[in-house]
Amino acid sequence: MKGFLKKNKYQKLYTEGKIQTALFKAYFDGNSFLLRNKYVYDWESDFFYVIGKGNIGLGVEYEIKNTRSDWAKEVKGKQEKHDFLKKTYYAKGENLKEGDKEEYCPSYFIITCPKDLIQVEEVEDQFPFASLYWVDGDKIIVKKKIKIHNIKQDYKQLLIFKLYDEIIRHETRLINLMEAKSKIDACEDCCGLLENYFKINRVV
Repeated sequence: MKGFLKKNKYQKLYTEGKIQTALFKAYFDGNSFLLRNKYVYDWESDFFYVIGKGNIGLGVEYEIKNTRSDWAKEVKGKQEKHDFLKKTYYAKGENLKEGDKEEYCPSYFIITCPKDLIQVEEVEDQFPFASLYWVDGDKIIVKKKIKIHNIKQDYKQLLIFKLYDEIIRHETRLINLMEAKSKIDACEDCCGLLENYFKINRVV
């Protein structure tokens, strides 16, 4: 029990933000479109980039897990997402292009966690299409690396529309905040509203 408690204390040092920072430092040079907490696909990506400089390339998605409970949620939930990744893996990406329609899928889906939190055997058992990286300080340790597909996709047009939608949503929230502010009488109410806004927009 004592070892387990110490392990949990160690893991708490690695927030999602700190792991994202470590990934950014490791992969900033030589890659494109580095993003965090964005809907590049039909789900939110904790961290994302395209390999190489340019619009066309292989997409890399990192799914960050900093607690065992967070890992358990990934295993039990997000079935539609996992089914799509698995289908693409076994089809080697041949399912992504049908006629004029193109679906986007990361070439790498990487479970990323503090060192020792998740083991290779667990990932292989639950997600045969997934890679596993450990984070130890600023060091990235590759425990398992597997490619879902090798089809280079053009991300520029996709990200233009995705980020445009996000800008519109952000501006709408800002307008709502300004309208609500004019109706506030108490400072306490104002603080609560601002804290909620910052939380929604991941400022804190």
